[in-house]
Amino acid sequence: MARLLRLTLMWSRLALSACTSPFVSSWKAPDAKPLDFTGAKVAAVVMAADISSRQMGEDILAQAITGHGAQGIPMYTLFPDADPSREAEARAALERAGVQG
Repeated sequence: MARLLRLTLMWSRLALSACTSPFVSSWKAPDAKPLDFTGAKVAAVVMAADISSRQMGEDILAQAITGHGAQGIPMYTLFPDADPSREAEARAALERAGVQG
């Protein structure tokens, strides 16, 4: 019984080690630079059917954005109607508020 257990463990280790592949390299565009929104107004947008869930999500996301140095603004404070068919009006509200991201 002990021999069967050891044999099973050995095959399991072998199988698991064959499944893992090391990360060899990555690629980055030569002209890519990190975005810097420090101090900028950034809209926090959450798409949800439930209005209270949307507002709560946007509040949490805006706080996280602010925690990273930008000024997070919940979208519902700029444009309460979340209807995707009103994209042009939403863009206009963002522009009026001076949102950069």
